[in-house]
Amino acid sequence: MGKITNDMYSKLPNLVFGFHGCRKSTYDAVIVDGEQLKPSENKYDWLGNGIYFWENSYERAHDWAKAKYGDDAAVVGAILDLGHCLNLTDFSSTKVLKRGYDILTKLYKKTGEELPQNTNGRSETDVLLRNLDCMVIQQIHAYNTERYNDTYDSIRGVFIEGLARNSNPSFSVVKNAGNRRDFGRLPVFSFCYFLDPFGSIDLF
Repeated sequence: MGKITNDMYSKLPNLVFGFHGCRKSTYDAVIVDGEQLKPSENKYDWLGNGIYFWENSYERAHDWAKAKYGDDAAVVGAILDLGHCLNLTDFSSTKVLKRGYDILTKLYKKTGEELPQNTNGRSETDVLLRNLDCMVIQQIHAYNTERYNDTYDSIRGVFIEGLARNSNPSFSVVKNAGNRRDFGRLPVFSFCYFLDPFGSIDLF
């Protein structure tokens, strides 16, 4: 089995603006003191463990931070080089996700454990806890790193937020990446994250 990748279009040439919602203390630590952003390492992270940005949307990053931190909200802006990117807006990425899912399924069958599941958590409309998606992405990275000492620099994905009008609200990265149906929900925002980003980010 070869590397789990879609190499033909995985090196994205364009720089993008990313916005990371955070506390004011984090903003000061990064922008004023020159510290590094800390990656998220939750088992329910939507695109696996890493540093998350909203692409080209300061307003959404601030809205997220305001909802989480109130008056302590702030936003770190960044110019991002996505590098070798698993671009989930590209239909070919479904093959990458399927291979990662198949490997994960075999590993869990050997142990007799049940696969983790994506759940809504406290939300009535959105799938907030993406334990399965996270495990599949982490499995792709682990396989590529172990076999080839290499993996993706970033992952880019679109998530649909808000109440569905004409769709199943349980949209999943793993199951539906590249699905081109009209889900009938607005707004749509893009996330991307970096495994080891600090050579390819200019903060502002």
